[in-house]
Amino acid sequence: MKVLLSPFGSEGDVNPLIWAASALTSRGHTAHLLLPPKYGGLASRANLPWTPVGKAGDFDAMVRDPKFWHPMTGSAHVASVMLSSYQEFLAAYRESGIRPDLVISSTLGLAAAFAAEAESIPTLRVHMQPAIFRSLADCPVFAHGLGWLPAAPAAVKNVAFRTIDGILNFALRKPINTLRSELSLVPVRDVYRDIILAGDGVALMTPTWFAKPQIEWPEGVRQFAFPLDRSAQELPLPLKEFLYDNPEPILWTHGSANFDTRQFHNCAIKTSQNLNLPFLIVGPELPDEPLPPNGLAISHVPFDILFPKCRAVVHHGGIGTTAKAIAAGIPQLVVPRAHDQPDNAARIARLDLGLALPYPRLSPAKATRAMQRLLASEVIRNTCAKTASLVRNADDSSAFADFAESFVLHPCK
Repeated sequence: MKVLLSPFGSEGDVNPLIWAASALTSRGHTAHLLLPPKYGGLASRANLPWTPVGKAGDFDAMVRDPKFWHPMTGSAHVASVMLSSYQEFLAAYRESGIRPDLVISSTLGLAAAFAAEAESIPTLRVHMQPAIFRSLADCPVFAHGLGWLPAAPAAVKNVAFRTIDGILNFALRKPINTLRSELSLVPVRDVYRDIILAGDGVALMTPTWFAKPQIEWPEGVRQFAFPLDRSAQELPLPLKEFLYDNPEPILWTHGSANFDTRQFHNCAIKTSQNLNLPFLIVGPELPDEPLPPNGLAISHVPFDILFPKCRAVVHHGGIGTTAKAIAAGIPQLVVPRAHDQPDNAARIARLDLGLALPYPRLSPAKATRAMQRLLASEVIRNTCAKTASLVRNADDSSAFADFAESFVLHPCK
């Protein structure tokens, strides 16, 4: 079986499809990834073939656009950028030389999904975040300021759902249908129902205890454990030396796609000084100012092996970082900004795995108080320890491979 995998988004969207590709190659299948050049190294490290989509720097230019981070329309903007880059995807698809039996794409990997539909190739849509799936009983927190919505009456939630649908349809229906017309595909009326949730198969890569299945979810959605990287990696020597002199630091990261981090870095430095604790800052853009001796900044490091060495983590709420912190058993202070981050933050707080502090409210004083609460909470500490073993012992790679194979090898099932 030949499988083409095409994620669209940050490292948190790429890593799960690398995990999926590895699960399939372990069965003897051929897996090929189409990736932004920025993330090609992740595939190479996993010994997986990949073809670059677009030019180096394209992804960073996209995420530097303030429209990417708008709390309500950011995801629609990301999808519109993806649609405008369809020709680059098509060029990469042709260059790969693979004629796939199955296409696997992430939530906003619409180019791959449309190309597969045009060629009658089965598609599997992989969603990493439960915020994609709406329900009245488990209503997502769509943005900062909407934390009240899950407790609102059903009629209010339905109004919110219709409003979000209106935003998606206004921003995306015309460019989507223009592209679908070029591919001789039928037009769609509802972007959320007919596009986001479409596919021959739909997978959600979060376990049922993190997001309980709901009656309104599309029929046939399969849930799997968090897709965690279990390969052995090494920490860079400067970081090892820092950890030897500064054990159990607080780790601060606002993800692999956020370059507007001056406020976050300033808060990390001042809060850590207030707490008198060592700290690490990890991200693509590092602080301009010199750090004190008990602080270190580094652009990239494997969280899977670093998190267990930390006292706590302050992060943006991306689902990949969230899952790795849960697996490490360390408390989390989630500082969400946009996309699925507010909902992930709400779930972490609700499950007693950490606390949430919305990005617009971030300040050294508020972060210091939140960290003091977080580190003093015996409930959070105990819950983190219990949940970590649950996550570390769950490996659904074989079950996912079975699910993917079913659409090609056993299509009638």
